Amino acid sequence: MFKRESGITLVALVITIIILIILAAVSITTVMKNDLFGLAKTAADNYLKAGQAESTLLSELVSNVTLLESELDSWQKTLNPGS
Repeated sequence: MFKRESGITLVALVITIIILIILAAVSITTVMKNDLFGLAKTAADNYLKAGQAESTLLSELVSNVTLLESELDSWQKTLNPGS
C-alpha cells in the first residue's frame, strides 16, 4: 500500500502567499487613501496638547489650594488668638 504523506503542498503554499500579498496591497492602499497616518499624528498632537493644558490647570489648582490653606490658617489665628 501507498503511504499517505501529510503536510502542506507547494500549491497550497503558493495560494496562501498570493492571498497574503493581495491583502497587504489592499491594506496599504486603504491606509494611504484615508491618510490614517496623518490622522494618527493629529490625534497624538492633540493628546500632547491636552496633557499640557491639564498640567497647567492642575498647577493653578494647587496654587489656589495652597493660597486658600494659608488664608484659612490666618483666619483661624485671628479668630482663636490663644490656640
